[in-house]
Amino acid sequence: MKLTRNEWVLLLIMLLGLFVRIYFISGQSLWFDEGYSLRMSQLSPREIISETASADYHPPLYYIGLHYWVSLFGTSEFSVRLPSAILGICSILILYKVGKHLFNDNVGILSSLILAVSVFHVEYSQEVRSYSLMAFMTLLSFYFFLKLFNERNLRASVGYTISSAVLMYTHVYGLFFILSQNIYFIAHKLFSREKTISTGKWVSLQGILLILFLPWTNSLLAQTAKVQRGYWVSEPTLLSVIYTFGGYAGSRLLLFFFLIFVGLALTRCGKNLPELKEASNFGETQSFKRGLSQHEALYLLFLWLSVPVVLPFLISYVSQPIFISRGTIGSSLAFYLLAAKGIDTLPKKYFKPACIALVVILSLSNIWVYYHRVYKDPWRKVAHTVDMTAKSGDMVLFNSSLCQYLFSYYSKRPDLIKMSLSEISGNGNEEDIKQMESLSARHDRVWVIVSHGKGTEWLKQVFLKSCTLSYYKEYSIERNVGNYVVIRVSLFEHHLGAAFSILGGKPGWS
Repeated sequence: MKLTRNEWVLLLIMLLGLFVRIYFISGQSLWFDEGYSLRMSQLSPREIISETASADYHPPLYYIGLHYWVSLFGTSEFSVRLPSAILGICSILILYKVGKHLFNDNVGILSSLILAVSVFHVEYSQEVRSYSLMAFMTLLSFYFFLKLFNERNLRASVGYTISSAVLMYTHVYGLFFILSQNIYFIAHKLFSREKTISTGKWVSLQGILLILFLPWTNSLLAQTAKVQRGYWVSEPTLLSVIYTFGGYAGSRLLLFFFLIFVGLALTRCGKNLPELKEASNFGETQSFKRGLSQHEALYLLFLWLSVPVVLPFLISYVSQPIFISRGTIGSSLAFYLLAAKGIDTLPKKYFKPACIALVVILSLSNIWVYYHRVYKDPWRKVAHTVDMTAKSGDMVLFNSSLCQYLFSYYSKRPDLIKMSLSEISGNGNEEDIKQMESLSARHDRVWVIVSHGKGTEWLKQVFLKSCTLSYYKEYSIERNVGNYVVIRVSLFEHHLGAAFSILGGKPGWS
């Protein structure tokens, strides 16, 4: 089969997207959340469902899929991150199709190029989390949503139902994207004279989705109640929204250009609004037969972009904060489509090629910086340091079982005795202090490794009663703007040994 020019271009874009997602995929250690995903995947599907319902804040589908993947391909860093990379590459193709349906082939190509070199998506295509799957399922849901306006057949209905159900079972934020589709459908029914999918059919599809999601409803309500009692997310500000869009773009400079492109898409549509309205009433549109006019397509993209960002932001002010930038990853795809539409309005001779080159060069430079910046918890380095200097029989104490899991993933020393504070209450009460004093009496050397947790100052006081703090080191990285992650490694010895001179650390504690 002979490929067209645009098909060849799309193939090259996908190969570029493949390269930047696979390259250096194992370069950094698994971080805290990735360790959680991997540990969850090693439970049975029944245990995964039970664990997510009681101890997580999101549905279980990603963990179940990862469970079957690791049973076939193992738990190496490359293996467990590969599904996210594959889904990221597939998203490039689906975004092309969505852009082509909404506007034209050029917008499809441009949006797929933006996605292929987006450092935001490259990062989540190299992470053992559900965000790459969420982005892919968001695209599929909207793709079949558009098909419902075009073909209105059983295939489109089944595709929409399955993709939307998978989206809702992937991440709780998936519900906001389904809501944005419902808002659009209601507005389209109220304000457009164009015949579209019937109200009865749409209500039936949403009813099916509700039935499919019912088994998880009780768990969702329990998770919501748990969030109300306390959640790790801080209250967002308008700056949080700016950082979110900056994350979509990859840098402040690219965000500036993207906002210009989005503005062009909206203003150029506004100038042609009368003829677009005429086209939307009874004639064929630029999108497809019986499809959406350009101003309707832009309105859909506006809802797709804004609802999953604005609604969690507002909920965070009237209730418990829940706004998480990465949870809105599906909205970034609408942002790229709007930017691509704006670029497509530029003169072809000079401005358009120059803007495309600018986006690609700046995006690739962001990816290059991403490859060379440590932004994930360096558990590989921590384990290597302890492995190289610990003595056989040393006790290694962790503030959480997940920290112990990540350390053990990289550690090659089976002769170390490992324990987490989760095996006791870990609150520093009288019983905990007695257990730690007994532990200190039984071991000449105790390593204490603390990360993603507080309230361990009491440990220092316990061990210093009979031991010397002979080594202390912090492994500090800035994962996001102002969000520092620290792994603190301490060694307590009954008699000051050679650890200090070997490791080159400085005594301390913070």
